[in-house]
Amino acid sequence: MFFRGLNIILIVLILFSCENEIDVIDEVESKPVIYSLLNLHDTVYSVSLTRTFIEEENAYLLAKNPGAVFYPSANIRLDGLVGDSSIWSTSFYKTDVRKDEGIFPSEPGYLYYSDSVITDFDENGLLGGYIETFRLSIHIPSHNISASAKRPYCLPGGIASPLDGRTVSLFDRKEFTIICGSIEGYRQLSFRVRYIEKLKDIEEPIEQEIEYMVRKNMPSDKYVLIPGDFFLNKLARNIPLVDNLQFRRFIDFDIIFFSTDEAFLTYITTNTYTNDMIRPDWSNIENGIGIFSLISIDEKSRLKLDQRSRDSIAFSPITSKLKFVNW
Repeated sequence: MFFRGLNIILIVLILFSCENEIDVIDEVESKPVIYSLLNLHDTVYSVSLTRTFIEEENAYLLAKNPGAVFYPSANIRLDGLVGDSSIWSTSFYKTDVRKDEGIFPSEPGYLYYSDSVITDFDENGLLGGYIETFRLSIHIPSHNISASAKRPYCLPGGIASPLDGRTVSLFDRKEFTIICGSIEGYRQLSFRVRYIEKLKDIEEPIEQEIEYMVRKNMPSDKYVLIPGDFFLNKLARNIPLVDNLQFRRFIDFDIIFFSTDEAFLTYITTNTYTNDMIRPDWSNIENGIGIFSLISIDEKSRLKLDQRSRDSIAFSPITSKLKFVNW
């Protein structure tokens, strides 16, 4: 019995004398994180560039350290290509804008921009009809990392109907129909609504404006049907209740159609997860992670509602709590 106990003690001593530390953090260098959705018809193009960090320190503490979030310098360039030859290019520079206070540091240079943009488009949205591909290239000298992304230019989508300034009815054939189309990819429809708001303790009415998404990831057919009750429910969900409200009056609304190529659709689909254990990793950035895609945004402005539609906003049980009047 004595020897049996001695053997157990010796085994325990041997086990505790062994090296039992496990390093669960691999020696991995930071990767560039690039996020850029470029609308070539904009007057300024922008690129977000940060980097991953893998250290033993708490992630929230690292996020407050500019050196852990941003690169000290970067060369960023956008080229328009025909085959492999560049026929147009622009460079990006650090902004002097500071972030709002929060977890991440208020450090200038968290965004890169270029105001040297394309201004000469043909009817298909292409520079002189020649550019076939746009390539974003990023070089970070301090880490000797070169990241590039190459996506074909997606032809712009568009809203064919209704026309700007038109009076529309939410109950035309019991449905409000928007005709729009684009290539296969991500498609999103939003409304921008304007209305007058009169408060009891303020003499002058105030014009308000809200914007909200109507449909996302829409199918690629041309017809988007907006039933009247659906329109009213969206209003009721997005217009806030006000305690001292006297009345509201509907003015008009805009339709905003956002479309992009399949790369962005794949990105948002595969990087959407249901719990913390499932995080699919998809990116079209070489030697980095993130997304580079070209987008198109089309708007139809100042659409009016007919009298019946305005009456429905005022008297429908769905929106009656918003206190809209029908004049």
